[in-house]
Amino acid sequence: MIIEQIFSLCGDSVQDKKMLELLFIAHATAAETNVPVSSGAVINSAIASGDFDKAVISAICMTGDVHAPVRAARNVIFRGYSAVGKIPGFGNSFYKDEIDPAFVPLDIYLSNYYPEVRIKITEANSKCSGLYPNAAAYTAAVAEIINLPEGLEQLLFILPRLCVWAKQYKDNVKR
Repeated sequence: MIIEQIFSLCGDSVQDKKMLELLFIAHATAAETNVPVSSGAVINSAIASGDFDKAVISAICMTGDVHAPVRAARNVIFRGYSAVGKIPGFGNSFYKDEIDPAFVPLDIYLSNYYPEVRIKITEANSKCSGLYPNAAAYTAAVAEIINLPEGLEQLLFILPRLCVWAKQYKDNVKR
């Protein structure tokens, strides 16, 4: 299974596995219910190209600095980097007044099992008046906890969304 393959890079504690499972469920739920930028990219690219592979590549290529800035969020939250303008990992175009409900179980889990990590998120969040942690912040937190090598953070954002993207492709493009 994909989770075990990721843990072959990072470790295998039961607590970490549960946290990773909650992250994957949150990403899949968010991609399915919110139709975020990445899902929109898949649908639009698939319509334009007629090719799911190209659509997925398009969605992957557009993640990073603006949408899903996981590495930047990790650097700001856990390594003390400063951010100019919007702080990566905070703010959500669908949920302006709360944490995306898909990520609430993970937020609670982090508070209970990794309070020092949740405190770091809160400290970074104190610099963003009125914004709440988003998928990038939670993904960065999990990457940090499991000691995922720097540069692989986006993997945790993309993998759980692939099946949702395939379903959206099937439902919206290939009928």
